[in-house]
Amino acid sequence: MPFYLYVCRQCGHQFEIRQSYDAPTGMRCPNCEGVAGRKITPVNNTFGWRLTEKSHEPYAKDEIERAV
Repeated sequence: MPFYLYVCRQCGHQFEIRQSYDAPTGMRCPNCEGVAGRKITPVNNTFGWRLTEKSHEPYAKDEIERAV
């Protein structure tokens, strides 16, 4: 199950909850009991791959390697 980041619309408090994919998107803020909505956040989906040092040189072709 993934973690979801929620932000309260009244007080701005941010919190994470581990929920299933089909869980409702509206939650109550634990800080002020206001309505909180899910915040869309970027996901790192490199799965252990990274750019090599050579890739950071100017005009170099990007190369990837497995980060072990």
